[in-house]
Amino acid sequence: MSAKDSPPCATRVIEGALRGLATGTLWGVFMGNYEGSKLGLEGAQRASHTGHLALRSAAMFGGFLGVYNGVFCVSESVRHPYGRWANAAVSGATAGALFGAHTRSPR
Repeated sequence: MSAKDSPPCATRVIEGALRGLATGTLWGVFMGNYEGSKLGLEGAQRASHTGHLALRSAAMFGGFLGVYNGVFCVSESVRHPYGRWANAAVSGATAGALFGAHTRSPR
């Protein structure tokens, strides 16, 4: 697909964010339920724990994929649409750096 044939960057950012929201929600529901059972939570506490983890995971996955798709689209239009591995590397490094800075972890 050439740069002319691809959808606008805003559309790609929204698509990535929506896919991330869906993926993060599913991840959070499954992992929240699993962690809740490991912690011995039941009833409302387990549902609250699962919901909190689902929302947090949805926000993180959605943000990550939105940033990744946005940077990929911009680098594709600035660099070259055929250097996909370099565009993907730049996008992954940028999104990873932003979310790594968000955690404030020194590692």
